[in-house]
Amino acid sequence: MNLSEIVMASEPIKLLQQEITNLPARIASVQQEHDLIDTSKANNTGVDTLIQTIVRNYTSSVNQTLYETEARVNGLTVAMAQQNASLLLLDSKLQSLLSLLDEPTTVGTGTTPDSS
Repeated sequence: MNLSEIVMASEPIKLLQQEITNLPARIASVQQEHDLIDTSKANNTGVDTLIQTIVRNYTSSVNQTLYETEARVNGLTVAMAQQNASLLLLDSKLQSLLSLLDEPTTVGTGTTPDSS
């Protein structure tokens, strides 16, 4: 084997040695990427939990507002029904009074013109 063949045969060995030398840095880089992925997953889980909490709180708040509004509407409905009943009673009394005013009477005698 001559010198040029030895040099050419040693090239792959040099490349392999260089790869072996770079291997710890590549492993560290892959580990960093893996750690970033784990951190990202943890952050996403945190964000998902936060979103779920916000939605749950918002839904609870909206439901509470709906219940309160429904209670107010029901209270107003009852009050309106009571007011309507009072107005109907008042209307009935006014109609009775108006019918008394429509009856003909003679002042001072206590008799109606038809009875004389």
